Amino acid sequence: MIFILFGCQSDGPQQTNKQLKFQPLTTDHQRMTQEVSNEVKDYISRHDHITSVYAVNTFDALVIAFEVNHFNRFQLQTYKDQLTKQMKRKYPTYESIVSTDQKIILELKRLEKGIIDETMSMNDIQKEIRRLIKLNKDNV
Repeated sequence: MIFILFGCQSDGPQQTNKQLKFQPLTTDHQRMTQEVSNEVKDYISRHDHITSVYAVNTFDALVIAFEVNHFNRFQLQTYKDQLTKQMKRKYPTYESIVSTDQKIILELKRLEKGIIDETMSMNDIQKEIRRLIKLNKDNV
């Protein structure tokens, strides 16, 4: 018996069933854009074990928080350490903080919402980022 298997090909780019795990951010501030945080979100969201990513940047700081699948909670510290090293290598001029702490995640969600709604000024964003960095250092 001879079996012939045929594969299906699509004409367009291959799409996965995964939806975006992040919402791109934009700011109207000429000098402070959220391009770096959007790049980081795009990169981190490609990992299968990541369920959601939040990131905000200022001129010199980058705060990232992410959540993983429930089954990957045992490897949480490993993921965090790997992403911290990668972000420090990729963005050496930024003070980058990677966190999985729920308090940081909630605060970043709120901060992202303020940026999207355009209710936060550039100074407010910088103050909040500094506060989150300090909060993260206190937790460590």
